[in-house]
Amino acid sequence: MSDLNSRLHELYRSAFEKAERERRWSVFEDVPWERGRAAVPANVVSSAETFFCMHAALPEFVATALMAARSAPMPTGYIAAWAYEKSRHQLALSEWLVRAGHRTQEQLSLLELRTRAAPAEVPFTTGRQLIFYGAIQEMASFVTYAKHRELARAAGDECLRTIYDFAARDEIAHARFFEAATRLYLDADREGTIADMTAVVERFVTPGELLLSDYEERMTAVREAGIDRGVFIQRVYAPLLRKLGVTRRELTLARAVCERTRSTRPELTPEASVA
Repeated sequence: MSDLNSRLHELYRSAFEKAERERRWSVFEDVPWERGRAAVPANVVSSAETFFCMHAALPEFVATALMAARSAPMPTGYIAAWAYEKSRHQLALSEWLVRAGHRTQEQLSLLELRTRAAPAEVPFTTGRQLIFYGAIQEMASFVTYAKHRELARAAGDECLRTIYDFAARDEIAHARFFEAATRLYLDADREGTIADMTAVVERFVTPGELLLSDYEERMTAVREAGIDRGVFIQRVYAPLLRKLGVTRRELTLARAVCERTRSTRPELTPEASVA
């Protein structure tokens, strides 16, 4: 096993052990279901439904992601554990929506089928890109859940507040793992990793944008919690680059190199491509 593989395995092992000891929670035993409320603002219900939909297509997204990012080394064990925890979030949100009387199980099943019908495209092509994408997306998810946790608290729904609290704890742990894995990639190959980071930044889109046909409409309610581009830059993107020790100048230079390479690469004629 290579040094990088060994370090990624140890990172996965320690993260898994910490989760088992400190962070695991049960949908059916640790959520105060009796404290859910039917009388909450419409935007609170709509946002919970949107988060449910975003998770609904996760199995296909994960399968496509792992196929796209088969380059080794990759902490695939952690990706599997991450998917399990995401499915727990979806189940908890589903239970809240149904138990509090906001949606029926039939309505959610139909939403899930519609969401899974969308192609599970992914905005990355290598393992390093997948990991860096995860570092950005999971921190953004943490910020989102933390803000909606306060909306649920303000609405007096202790059940939903607890679900968002558990989800936020999971998301910050995921973000820290992907951040640490990206740091290992930087240590092993800084130039190549920064090139991959640049590729992710250039074509970054959220899973919701890829999976939800009514994404912009749904995000109106989600953004009422005070989430916008400025929050993303200040709370997610800029802090992540600082922690990784990567400057925006390095990303700009890597982008320039990539653009020069593309512009000087000769176009293949059909005959040449066959050869």
